[in-house]
Amino acid sequence: MQLPQSKKKIALYFIPIFAILACFYSYVAAFVKYYPTDQWQYSAPEAQGMTSTSLLEMMEDIKKNGYNIQSITIVRNGYLIFDTYINFFEEGLKHEAYSVTKSVTSALIGIAIDKGYIKDVNQTITQLFPNKKINNLNKSKKLMTLKDLLMMASGLDCNYGSVNKLAGTIAMRKSNDWTQYNLNLPMAQMPGEHFNY
Repeated sequence: MQLPQSKKKIALYFIPIFAILACFYSYVAAFVKYYPTDQWQYSAPEAQGMTSTSLLEMMEDIKKNGYNIQSITIVRNGYLIFDTYINFFEEGLKHEAYSVTKSVTSALIGIAIDKGYIKDVNQTITQLFPNKKINNLNKSKKLMTLKDLLMMASGLDCNYGSVNKLAGTIAMRKSNDWTQYNLNLPMAQMPGEHFNY
């Protein structure tokens, strides 16, 4: 029995959609089959669509060009396929990550807003830290929002830059509570007006 022309058109329209959904389902099923867990599971690069040869070439290029890289971790499809430490660095060693943390922090803030843990980026620090006693809490500091912090325009007198020989960074590292240390800093400018790395 043949389908009418109109039903043939509908069938031809849905076949690619079903094919895409089937591929997506198999991808997701493969990705999440061992979750939840507390640790990454290892996999060969080839099993996750990468080649060991390309990873070896990457390592040779790093060595040949003398790139200042301390570690490389590659997770693909939820599996750890490559994890190595270079130039005297080793697993578990604390290390500054600097700018890479901004992307991760911004993503986590977005998730927290989506989950309802944080209302929005316009919440002030006093709303975000209601149980913290904050020193130097003047009018300008009370106006500081999460958005100001994400934009690196807090207005705080951080003294973190290389111009100041990282004096603020060194002082923060010596403190027991880095969050409290930063909340207690005096203000240098109004929040949201000046970028300060």
